[in-house]
Amino acid sequence: MSLFTGAAVLEEKFGSAYFRFNDDTYSDLQPSLRPAEEAKGFAATWNSVAHNLAEWDALRLFMTFSQYLPITPGDKTETQPPGHPADRFLHARLQGMSQGAFDVYYDSTATEQIAVAQQKAVEGINYYNVWTSFPTRSRLESTASSEEYTDDLAIRSYRIQAEVKPPTTMQTHAELQVDVIRGGSRSVLFELSRFLKVDEVKMDGRSLGLIQNQALEGTQLARRGNDILTVVFPQPLRAGQKFELSFSYSGDVLSEAGGGLLYVGARGTWYPNRGLAAASFDMQFRYPAG
Repeated sequence: MSLFTGAAVLEEKFGSAYFRFNDDTYSDLQPSLRPAEEAKGFAATWNSVAHNLAEWDALRLFMTFSQYLPITPGDKTETQPPGHPADRFLHARLQGMSQGAFDVYYDSTATEQIAVAQQKAVEGINYYNVWTSFPTRSRLESTASSEEYTDDLAIRSYRIQAEVKPPTTMQTHAELQVDVIRGGSRSVLFELSRFLKVDEVKMDGRSLGLIQNQALEGTQLARRGNDILTVVFPQPLRAGQKFELSFSYSGDVLSEAGGGLLYVGARGTWYPNRGLAAASFDMQFRYPAG
């Protein structure tokens, strides 16, 4: 914190604030709200700002509201509604009097639920500086008292078939054997290099919906060269369920080191990934003769 703000504790007055949430926070705020004196002028002033900031949270909110996607046309899912204690999200963009605009997050699904960060440009390059990030006390206590697997999914094995097409292209088919640890999700996130385009995702041979979303500029994810891939399932996943996910994708991720030697760039994950976890790999590479 002190590296960016000059103080170990954040104590900042702010003149304006933007809030985005997926629960009943509005009910808590409503008693303290008052109507704008010039409602139309207020909306005109802040409409474009709200529209731009909404893109930051769109994918996270989709993860919540995907619970309402129909299982079949005309049906409604019987899953937890938005506002359920297991899924709570709040993003506050505050215009500080001395620190400028910065973001405060609470995300119950994140490894570290509380975060404060600020986007800043240095010599024309955008950075997203994380001032502080930490788990809640209740999460720390629950983690310390159990050996529970922290992810909703466990990827047990990868079978990857990659075809190298010099000078820069790689076409890949990856099969993942997946165990569901915690059920209820309709959508799941993966990281994948931004230079790779996913053509299709299948679950046990059945095509799934997918969203390939660009990472927020300046974040650690973007600086790793990755974007977010969201896989949407036809119905909520069940704890104990096992299935195969297959990804077909291609793109320009190869670089030439000289002398005919090709390598995958250091920035970007070239297979669908959910973070550090043990798994077995069976990889096959095909390349032109000579």
